[in-house]
Amino acid sequence: MINRRLTQDLIPDTSLWRLEVRIAPDSLSALLIGPMSADRSVLAHSEPLPDPTLKSLENAIYDNPLLLGDFQSVSVIISTSQLVQIPQGISAPLRENIVEAMLPDSDTARRTIAAPMPDGELLAAVDAETLNFLLRTFPDARLTLSLSVDARWLTYYNRNRGDSARLYALCYADEMKILKFNDCGSLVFANRFDTFSAADCAYYILATAGSTPLPVSVGGSPDLRNAVIEQLRLAAPGGEFMPLTLPDSLLTVRRQAPEICDDLIFLTEL
Repeated sequence: MINRRLTQDLIPDTSLWRLEVRIAPDSLSALLIGPMSADRSVLAHSEPLPDPTLKSLENAIYDNPLLLGDFQSVSVIISTSQLVQIPQGISAPLRENIVEAMLPDSDTARRTIAAPMPDGELLAAVDAETLNFLLRTFPDARLTLSLSVDARWLTYYNRNRGDSARLYALCYADEMKILKFNDCGSLVFANRFDTFSAADCAYYILATAGSTPLPVSVGGSPDLRNAVIEQLRLAAPGGEFMPLTLPDSLLTVRRQAPEICDDLIFLTEL
């Protein structure tokens, strides 16, 4: 992963490049992808934020002025725990009522954003000032949610495997996502959890899998992924646990950005 400052001299002409930005409470990440070619150029950046305030996010973006370039396309992924899933076709006023009733209260103004799921929608409550800043800074951006990206891409990926029952876990230092598919390839469970160790991740995986043996593919940060698989094999010796293997179409990006979050990689195909 490239952690140096993103300055304009790194890509003098961004008009043929694609920008993907990931906003989390504790970090800012970006993936910049050049025109399609055999050796496609990729530039990756990630940095921690000192706190979850809007000021910290503003400083991080302005300190990396390349992010403000004129790109061919821009996407912004928001990673948040303030999520609720709903069926398709719910009216906007009812969405607001659902968010108000099901998500924790907030001392600051929030706005609801929606992102598609394979069978419904995902709603998130986002700080209103933060969302306004993102819309001003990236006015033409496609705005989406991390769990939505994971769910849509893994549904496509699992379908290409033959619509098999399988559990996918994406594990990072402070969060994980679990997505479970049935024998017909339908997504039957998708959620995000706060985690602090490989043992936490293994616990949530086994609890979600239940008593029925289910193949498990684990992605996320490579070192943590390997530690989680080791924990799973110790806890359930008869289970089928393996690393998530990306298709060739995404391996070029992954090789050049080995530590970047999977949702940024997945988004290149959505």
